[in-house]
Amino acid sequence: MAGLLFNIINGLSRLLWGFLLDKLKFKKLMFLITIIEILVGSSIYFMVKFKYIYVIELLLVSVCIGGSLSILSPTFVEIYGLLVGPELYGLTGASISVSSLLGPLLIKLIASFEYFYLIAFLIGAGFCVIKLITLFLFDENKKMYGDFHKKNMDVEMSNNSFSISESE
Repeated sequence: MAGLLFNIINGLSRLLWGFLLDKLKFKKLMFLITIIEILVGSSIYFMVKFKYIYVIELLLVSVCIGGSLSILSPTFVEIYGLLVGPELYGLTGASISVSSLLGPLLIKLIASFEYFYLIAFLIGAGFCVIKLITLFLFDENKKMYGDFHKKNMDVEMSNNSFSISESE
């Protein structure tokens, strides 16, 4: 039941984040997501004792996952262009898959240490602080795709395939 609720909230939050991305800039939204991640990551270990607060924090994790993934794809395309942006988003998906496979293995190896989960959550919150610092340095108005922005991109779809052609 908890997994079902987690997935429903994750899916619905993607609609919310997509709507907000149309209204606000990527940097503001990612800043909000990161602050939520830091707060949850630094407190979730202690909230296990409080059933309802713990469930709310888990749902906030779900909202943040949905938010990050739904605003990264269009932002990658906007910053890196139609040719490179989707490739970067694909690499993001691949890295998520690898981390999902390695996470349980690491837990089995070192979960026997006292306070392992507290340390793991605090390390995660620390990575979010690094992400926050990176966000302050990030310029979302700078385009990274060289001369591609000077060219017109035509996408043709036919028979379950597509091709991208460029013209000056």
